Order: sequence, then structure tokens, then C-alpha cells
Amino acid sequence: MDQRFESGQELPSEKQTEEIAKSFLNRIEPGLFDQLENLWIRPHDEVIIVDGQQMNVTGMKYKCYVPDEDTYVWVIIGPDEKIITFEQGIKWERGRITEKWLHDSWLDTGNTIN
Repeated sequence: MDQRFESGQELPSEKQTEEIAKSFLNRIEPGLFDQLENLWIRPHDEVIIVDGQQMNVTGMKYKCYVPDEDTYVWVIIGPDEKIITFEQGIKWERGRITEKWLHDSWLDTGNTIN
């Protein structure tokens, strides 16, 4: 996640988001895209901390379910059609149980290593 994806910029369309996600997933894990059930495509905000200040970054989230693994996968694509973040193997049981290694909010809860 990077401040260059600050909210307020034009995002890719749903069709562009799907095409970019498909191309990305086929490069990193051939066959994964074909296993996915797309749940939705829509804007997604994350709060990051830059120089001690909170900032919103926004991208288009391509969220999917992998039935064979009972896990979730998503790709978030930024205003410049670059990947903001990608996660897979996400487990949910009444909420997320997989660690949030890519999220400042997880670090901000005191779960940091000194």
C-alpha cells in the first residue's frame, strides 16, 4: 500500500478491474483465476499511516471465493491500474481469522514486535 494511491483519483472500471486481476493472477499462479467465484467488484478504501499521519488509499477490489479451499482471494487495483495489494488463503469464521500482515490497522492494535 502506497500513498500514490490516495483517494480521490479515477479508478478503473469493473471490466478493466477484472481484466487486470485475471492477467495478474494468471502470471503469479496459473490456473488460479479459473478456480475463483467472483463475489463482487467495487471500490475499497484502506487507511495507511504515512509519516505519522493517516491517509486513505482507494482501489477497485476484485473479491473472490475459492470453493475447493474454503478461502478468499482478492486483488485491489489502483487508479493507475497497478496492483495495490493481493491476498489469498484468507479464512473467515464470523470475521477474518487470517493475520493482516499488509495492514497498518493490524499493526496499530499493539501487535508489533519491538
